[in-house]
Amino acid sequence: MMASESPTSSIRKVVVHLRATGDAPILKQAKFKIAGTDKFAKVIDFLRRQLHRDTLFVYVNSAFSPNPDELVIDLYNLEEWVLPFERSDTLQIMSRLRILTISWATKLKVLPALGRLESLEVLFISSSLDSVKRIGPEFFGISYDDVMNGR
Repeated sequence: MMASESPTSSIRKVVVHLRATGDAPILKQAKFKIAGTDKFAKVIDFLRRQLHRDTLFVYVNSAFSPNPDELVIDLYNLEEWVLPFERSDTLQIMSRLRILTISWATKLKVLPALGRLESLEVLFISSSLDSVKRIGPEFFGISYDDVMNGR
């Protein structure tokens, strides 16, 4: 997503670039502008109409699926991405995840505790993670207390 100011108004516009994945058809127009004050639900509704589908999985930067109530400008302005692997409900949902690819997550600061995903067999991490500042023991599913206590 790219943001731009409209010369005729003070509403900040965001350029949304759509990319088809899986069996989704390719749109004739892949880029469009939307007001930053619009909710992400408007993008989803637009795609439903264009693709004639009731069920869609829409991701931002191929990394996460935001809440439909999020403002588009807030998604554009994200300073840091946090993957929700620390939450127990996420671990339950992803308990059978076997393959994970993390790529083009340019605002990801900390790698999540992937060691807690017991079924994970293959992990691909691209070289585009320049923003990652540290990899701690939690990456391997080990708590800081366990490291300090020699467990």
